[in-house]
Amino acid sequence: MSAYHKIEHYVHTLPCGCGKQTSSNETFGLTPVVHPTLSEYLNTSQPNIKMNSLDLKRRKKLLHNLDSLKGWISKEIDFDEAKRFEIVKQLTKIARSFRQMATDAQPSLPDVFLWMICDSKRVAYARLPPEDILFNICEGDKGLHNGCVQTIFLKTPRSTDKPLKTTTNAKVQIFLWLGIEEYEPYIFKQLPAGFEMPKLPLHSEIKNLRYNARSFYELRCHCYKARSLIASDETGLSDPYLSITVGNETQTTPILMKSLCPQWNITLVFTNLMHVGTRETAEQIIGNVVVECYDYDEVG
Repeated sequence: MSAYHKIEHYVHTLPCGCGKQTSSNETFGLTPVVHPTLSEYLNTSQPNIKMNSLDLKRRKKLLHNLDSLKGWISKEIDFDEAKRFEIVKQLTKIARSFRQMATDAQPSLPDVFLWMICDSKRVAYARLPPEDILFNICEGDKGLHNGCVQTIFLKTPRSTDKPLKTTTNAKVQIFLWLGIEEYEPYIFKQLPAGFEMPKLPLHSEIKNLRYNARSFYELRCHCYKARSLIASDETGLSDPYLSITVGNETQTTPILMKSLCPQWNITLVFTNLMHVGTRETAEQIIGNVVVECYDYDEVG
């Protein structure tokens, strides 16, 4: 019941989080700006920014949707154990409505593209929304992945003469930060510890940072079995094997011929995997373990 009242309070106030108390070390001498809550801003009679006709219509629609959500969340709810599933469904609808309202109809920043180039050709890419990596002192305006090391899987670009492939071409780990020059010191506050701090302001010739701290770790991956694989051969069976990628190293399991429910029961050991940074940041930086199942075919 207390958790439900927290959700109700959040829907009615819609705080952005910029009122959070921060120390001077965290702000690097910059004074955080405390914004009004979204509910206060939308209900103001004279907004501080100029809005075109699309902005006005979107503001009107947001107010209508928020009033509907407030009306639903404020009504009496029967917290019967038998109706728990129905309550979860309603809360899921509320979360979906908030996601739809958060989508900007006319974004001011273009998307960020990460391309893999081979022989002067673009062979794989990833497309990232700029609002996800945008930095702001206000926690409510900060992007979800700003200042975080992400594991990104690149996809095959669409071509006019070839069908679209959904397979993954590459896995990259990358730190993305988008912000104005005034917030430059925050880049190094969010980077994983263990590097030599350069002099500020940054010079245009600085292209990399030197990390002195590094550690090595070991990963043991036990591959047991798989079930109900897709038949890839004319016999109605497959010849499956697993490809496992950790960091920059990839290992594969033995190939089991003619099976849709293979059982490998083998342990793959990844030794001397290097992590650049401190041990405290290892869990955040090491990234995902990629497990892919392939069908083996003899060629030639």
